[in-house]
Amino acid sequence: MENDDSTRDQRNPTDGLLAVARRFFPDAVDIEPLTAGGRLGRVTVGDATWCIRRWPEGASIERIAFVHEALRVAREADVVVVPEVAVAVEGALAGHRTIVAYESGLFDAQSWMPGREATRIPPVTSAGGGQVSLPVAFPTPVVLESAGLIARFHAATMGTAVGSNRPTMTLRGFGSVSNRAWRSLQHRLDPLAPRLLPVRRWRAAGRRVVRDALAKIEEAGAEGEVADVVIHGDLWPAHVLTTRRDQALNVTGIVDWTDATAGSPLVDIAHLITHFGGWTPENAESVLAAYHDIRPLGPTERRLLPSVAALDLVAETGGLLQIGYFDEDELGQGQRSFVRTGADTLIRSLETLANVLEFGETSPPRQVRRWVHREPRGGKTARRRGGKGR
Repeated sequence: MENDDSTRDQRNPTDGLLAVARRFFPDAVDIEPLTAGGRLGRVTVGDATWCIRRWPEGASIERIAFVHEALRVAREADVVVVPEVAVAVEGALAGHRTIVAYESGLFDAQSWMPGREATRIPPVTSAGGGQVSLPVAFPTPVVLESAGLIARFHAATMGTAVGSNRPTMTLRGFGSVSNRAWRSLQHRLDPLAPRLLPVRRWRAAGRRVVRDALAKIEEAGAEGEVADVVIHGDLWPAHVLTTRRDQALNVTGIVDWTDATAGSPLVDIAHLITHFGGWTPENAESVLAAYHDIRPLGPTERRLLPSVAALDLVAETGGLLQIGYFDEDELGQGQRSFVRTGADTLIRSLETLANVLEFGETSPPRQVRRWVHREPRGGKTARRRGGKGR
């Protein structure tokens, strides 16, 4: 006779999702699985559609409760582009009415946000089964609207970011995490550098960025320890949903708040610039202005933005290079192309930011090639192309 674990392994993962869904919505009769392994499903009850999510392994009850509280506070402040969190009618954890434990997993139910991803890139799945986040050039009005909505979320959740049990990521902590990722990825990708130009470009820019950005955050002193709002922490184009109205795209949802934490708003602002269009002075200023109109930033925060964006790009670019080249056998040809193109997009922003950190917003000094007079064959005087001899 088989034991309980064997029986569980042979069961359809959808059965587990439906069992969880019924703890939130007793009238649920069916569920649509959205990912393999029973981690995500969509259920419709009456006129409402909900997403049943199994949180990643290692996510603590305290972290999930923190995210739920931030979403609740934001919606009460009329930030309706974030999901509503459902309350379980049975089987909820003691003291946590929005969290259900089921067969060693922690689950919640969040409202299904309207709209669709504005990206036209098909999903790319890594060797580990997770979806790979890729940069996409978004229409400028959508990016600026997103910046204003994120600013409203930050303003609404300032009180939620305060507390002893909150997950926290200060700028100094962000720098330390990015530095560790840089060192680990560099060790992994170094063997590919002799034959791959993208890896060499990433290494060269990364060395400049890590040195300069960490120094600037350290110089900021107490400003580097500030974690005064709840941030999304992992904003990519796939997380912003839009609908078309009156010939224009409008943001209707900002989703996947799994990595939300108390932190600096600069992280989300940096993502909106580098992941949604690339770092240019024009993009940076327009996103900053859209954010500042809702929630003003201080001069030190503005000065630190390039450092935060650069450190984020070091880690994210290295991750895409690893997936696109080191783990290339795990991807199909089309997926490899998307990942490598995404890595190249981020490298260009990284190189631009390396110059910004070293030289400011002005371009680096150009090394002018000195013109050398040489006597041409036949003894005629050398002439500049299109001009007269000197």
